[in-house]
Amino acid sequence: MEKFNKKLAVSVNMEQEVKEMFLRHDWPGNIRELENLIERMILLAQNDTVTMREIPEEFKAAVNKIAAAPLETSKKPFKNYMRDHVENVEKQMIVKMLEEAGGNVTKAAQQLGLSRKGLQLKMIKYNLRKDMK
Repeated sequence: MEKFNKKLAVSVNMEQEVKEMFLRHDWPGNIRELENLIERMILLAQNDTVTMREIPEEFKAAVNKIAAAPLETSKKPFKNYMRDHVENVEKQMIVKMLEEAGGNVTKAAQQLGLSRKGLQLKMIKYNLRKDMK
């Protein structure tokens, strides 16, 4: 939070409920996802506190689905299970930002806190490039 408060010249805090949701989510080596989400929530905050209102519905759904999923029925290792869910949320966020930006990759990248090249690489990874043409 401190990093983005300085970067965006604001003073925003995070509600305890939001912190708890972040702690329930596994962030397997993907600090960029966490940073992008925090920056987005700070930008969307309607006052000086990030609340559950600023958390994207896709992220809430992913955290709740993971929390509710019975682990013993999963046939793949937990690490792979989590990676798949994180990638699904990431893909949904990219699609949503691209739609909101009217397909403008530069604008979508800025909203996501990514470089244009970084977003293009993720679009290739998730096979989204053809959808934008």
